Amino acid sequence: MQSRSGSNLEGIDVSHYDGTIDYSRVKGSGIQVVYIKATEGTGFSDPYLSQNYENAKANGLKVGFYHYFRPNNDANARQQAQFFVNNIKGMEYDCRLALDLENAQSLDKDTLSNLAKVFLDEVKSLTGSDVVVYTYTYFAKTNITPVLREYPLWIAHYGVSTPGSNPIWDNWIGFQYSDTGSVDGVSGKVDMDEFTGDILLGGYVPVDNGPGQTSAITTVKDVQTELNNRYRFNIAVDGIAGSQTFMALYKAVQIELNNLGRNLAVDGIPGPLTLGAAVTLREGDMGGLVWALQAILICKSYSVGSSGADGIFGSRTLAGVERFQFAEGLIADGIVGPLTWRKLLT
Repeated sequence: MQSRSGSNLEGIDVSHYDGTIDYSRVKGSGIQVVYIKATEGTGFSDPYLSQNYENAKANGLKVGFYHYFRPNNDANARQQAQFFVNNIKGMEYDCRLALDLENAQSLDKDTLSNLAKVFLDEVKSLTGSDVVVYTYTYFAKTNITPVLREYPLWIAHYGVSTPGSNPIWDNWIGFQYSDTGSVDGVSGKVDMDEFTGDILLGGYVPVDNGPGQTSAITTVKDVQTELNNRYRFNIAVDGIAGSQTFMALYKAVQIELNNLGRNLAVDGIPGPLTLGAAVTLREGDMGGLVWALQAILICKSYSVGSSGADGIFGSRTLAGVERFQFAEGLIADGIVGPLTWRKLLT
């Protein structure tokens, strides 16, 4: 199993248990993906399904849906698939449709796994969309057979940065690493997730530029506008890379690191704790922390290419990092490790 990475998409998964959610604040906290409970069994539709969907989409978040599986036979598994699909009909989703497989229903693992396969195949047949299996490490070890190996995994394992091994899968595209997370806009604790780009239908797409910012983010003024949109800051949009702008950028780095499980004060002061929590970034990485890196480079007058700050560490961002490292007397290897972060955050 791979470990968590700063290149991944940050997400949460929610249901009626989370109550009414302020998705503008969720988006501002750096969350990019929201998985919403749609259904359970053959008769329960989550009462917050429509509300969660409409508000999440309105705030530009990537949306996925999941179904909690309660099977007993082949016909029932197909009924659950149809029920799930019927409840999300007409809704536009960005992520693989997920089967929440964590209740054995007193079935042996062969029967349970075969019924899960029936459900997954039926959902894909009905929608044409790709699917993903959600489960937790112990359940995967004790209740699932290799018949489900063909489907990608969304694994739950709390309190670790690398989920434990299981005999079915050796990698994941989703990792629920906490059920006691704290996200602005959600009352109480919430499930925290990290996703690779494979969770998205059609693969990874650049980070949404946000309301009011439709072109590439290539200038200081663009960065200032996006900092206000993305994190709900209120800094001057004057094109001047002064102390206020850099404090906002450092806060953005702290927010993105907190989304990776750190517990930093979001004060814009990059002290030892922030520097110690920084995640190494390199070419090929993606996500909110990459966006913050690109924004800092732009404000320090280092171009990251015509695509601007898009959350993708490509060749032009690599070149910008190397130029910055050379100017600062560092080894120009394009890898943003502790020494480079120290220079970036001063």
